[in-house]
Amino acid sequence: MRGLLKRWWVWLVGLLLAATLSVAGVLISHGSTPINQATFDRIHVGMTEQEVESLLGGPATWDGLDRDDGNSKLSSWSEGKSTEDFMEGGTIDIWFGDDGKVAWKRFSADKRPLIDRLKKRIGKALRIK
Repeated sequence: MRGLLKRWWVWLVGLLLAATLSVAGVLISHGSTPINQATFDRIHVGMTEQEVESLLGGPATWDGLDRDDGNSKLSSWSEGKSTEDFMEGGTIDIWFGDDGKVAWKRFSADKRPLIDRLKKRIGKALRIK
């Protein structure tokens, strides 16, 4: 074992492995989002829009489908924050009733293959200034 530790390539492999794990940890933690099953499970019928926004980190990515009376609406929160990538990643849809409180909710998980999600996350991390 002592002879093995004297070889330069053992140290190089160990250093590369540590660097790879560090970068992977940063990329994974940087891409965390409140659009997930755990957050969805914390949303309950009867919550106000402000309570939902506080759980999901801000206003909805998209609002629409007001009924004629204008008191109820469908709001969606998505991992994609622009119109180009709105449907990428998970989505939480909330219907607020006439009283302005949650009437029903729906969670759609990210169905993209893992490799596609990692490519997207790495691309976003590399563009951060």
